[in-house]
Amino acid sequence: MTTAAPAPPPPSPSPSEVRDTADDLEAVASTPALRSALDFLGATVATAFDGADRKAIAHQRSFRVITMWATVCGILSILFSIGNLVATVLAAGTVADAFFFAQVVALVATAAAVLRGLFAYRHENWLLERCRAEQLRSAKFVHLLDPLIWSPDPVDRQAWEARVQAEVERVRAMRYEDILAIAGQSEVAGIATTPEATPPEPAAMDALATYYHRKRLAPQREYFLRVSLQRARVGARALPLFFFGAVFLEILQAVLTLAARAGGASRLETMGNLLSGAAIAIPAVWAGIRTQQGAFEG
Repeated sequence: MTTAAPAPPPPSPSPSEVRDTADDLEAVASTPALRSALDFLGATVATAFDGADRKAIAHQRSFRVITMWATVCGILSILFSIGNLVATVLAAGTVADAFFFAQVVALVATAAAVLRGLFAYRHENWLLERCRAEQLRSAKFVHLLDPLIWSPDPVDRQAWEARVQAEVERVRAMRYEDILAIAGQSEVAGIATTPEATPPEPAAMDALATYYHRKRLAPQREYFLRVSLQRARVGARALPLFFFGAVFLEILQAVLTLAARAGGASRLETMGNLLSGAAIAIPAVWAGIRTQQGAFEG
């Protein structure tokens, strides 16, 4: 009788601004108070962040699939509608019927995707978990600025840990309605202060500043630079190409129509009608692409 192989352990969370690596902790080993605070934040804030982040990513993937489904089917329905119109103008009845049937199928598929998205509330779930994750990300660095982490008094340390734990529980209890309330706030919550707390040594502040730059500022800068460059490449080049491509097709259509009317060539007019249909389809395709890109932003 053979025994079943033990289940593999769950994968460890990937390094992030919230989850510290061994190198991160080693870099602050010379500052025991900061190292101890990071250990506690890793066991509380980072653990809660990992759970919220995983859920947010799962909901986002589901939302992207539904959006892709609805966008592709929606674009196809518009293209089939244009094909039906062009075929009708060209008096191609059988082809027009085929386009109409395909249009109906695409519309049904689009409606199914939209209804699934509405009833599943994937977008709201994604926003809720992402807001929880970002609140926890912010909480880590806010509590690192609390003067109590430098106090040698165990009572102060317990008070600091209680503040951290209370913040984690508050974020875990958040609901979607709380996101709307947070979005409407005009002020940012202040950092807890303790006037009688002993100020840290300059070396400790240098260690904290270096850690903050490495774990917070540098990743943010890299992320926003990458996203801005990506959006600039896609939007700045593609939009004019789609727009002027449609204009160019309309110019060709006008030239062919004039030539057909002047020379009585029906084939040229037919080609002009096809180009006109293509020119109408191009903006619809671009709108669908931007809709799909919107599901991948943020």
